[in-house]
Amino acid sequence: EHFEKWLADGSVPLFKSMSELVLSYLLVILVGEDFYKRYSDELVPRMAQFERDLQHPVLRLVPNSLWGLTRPGRAILKTRGRFEELIAAELKDILESPEKHKGRGDYFYYVTTQCGDEHAPAYGSHIMSLVFGGHANAAMTVPWMLLHARRTPGALDRIREEALEPTDVRKPYLEACLRDSIEELRRRIFQKR
Repeated sequence: EHFEKWLADGSVPLFKSMSELVLSYLLVILVGEDFYKRYSDELVPRMAQFERDLQHPVLRLVPNSLWGLTRPGRAILKTRGRFEELIAAELKDILESPEKHKGRGDYFYYVTTQCGDEHAPAYGSHIMSLVFGGHANAAMTVPWMLLHARRTPGALDRIREEALEPTDVRKPYLEACLRDSIEELRRRIFQKR
């Protein structure tokens, strides 16, 4: 759906679009496609804003216990609360209607079927931590890789060809480009420090 939207729009804000794609993909992997379809219009923008709010300079000065007194802190708490509410509802549905969810392959389903509701209060925070742990690297690396590939004749075509191959097929060029982008980003970050 993201690629179709990008094609229809004609131009793509690369970093924002890749960030939304990665957040969407992580929600599908972690909480399932049905959850994603029901809540993505609400959650993807909220989670993107959550990450921006976390970078607000005032939160570096204020202890975590006082974040609720700041605008970005209140927004963070509100988003976290909403996410925890949705995860709790999903858990309740899984536990009350096990046949409806049978065969799901997402992480949340696996965890809940193994642990039940014993750790329910922690599920929302745990899933959010996984989303943000997986988001930043992918959301930054892929756009930079694509921008660098535009400078090399034939590179984008080669990346596209390998990206469209089945998941079980090795993709040495794509992997090399990603590794090179990660290494370049790491070098630039540590060079500034």
